[in-house]
Amino acid sequence: NVCLLNRLRDGCENVRPEFLDFCVRSILENVDCSEGIIYASLGCGKLYFDWELLERLVHTEGVKVKEAWLVEQFGMEYKETNVARVAFASWFSEAGIDVRAFHSPEYLSEWLRESPSADRAHVLLECDTEYIVGGPE
Repeated sequence: NVCLLNRLRDGCENVRPEFLDFCVRSILENVDCSEGIIYASLGCGKLYFDWELLERLVHTEGVKVKEAWLVEQFGMEYKETNVARVAFASWFSEAGIDVRAFHSPEYLSEWLRESPSADRAHVLLECDTEYIVGGPE
């Protein structure tokens, strides 16, 4: 992995747990969770961090998550990501989370424009800037 903050790199073992703590703390301090939240994730790579965050919010902190909007490159050529999306949706189905997947930020924007009854996300997480800005040079 080319990420300088990869959790497997010496000296970076605490990066992910500390970032997870930061995200949970930020959400609890800044988002009104009383009626449930909508979580949007932009390209977080096979959804592992999204799973960690929502698992903690839902099962440890007691936050009601109504929907999860996942922007990832899904499709036939992204088999691992498709498997991750199905597993993610299945895992959180018992918690009542409606998982929606979008192939790109543009598809999410289009869906929001065409769905006047759609709420807006309370939380927007972007961990994989490489995907969002168009990939490596």
